[in-house]
Amino acid sequence: MYMMVRINFSDFTDITGDLEFCKKLLNEEFVLTFPASSFFSKDGFRVVICQSHSNIEEAGARIKAFCERHTKKEEEAQ
Repeated sequence: MYMMVRINFSDFTDITGDLEFCKKLLNEEFVLTFPASSFFSKDGFRVVICQSHSNIEEAGARIKAFCERHTKKEEEAQ
């Protein structure tokens, strides 16, 4: 039903925590996730996966696009 996804925030240019990640993901991609800190965990988010296959694929594509926009580029990482 649920999946917890860990995030390495040092890979991002402008996101430093799970709450900020979830808020920006919702505002930019309209994907609702829950910060890991809501479940006494850290550095990640929880997503519901009891959806149709097409909804899960769409959400995955949106999350991927979001992460690619906010991930440090090679030259920034060095």
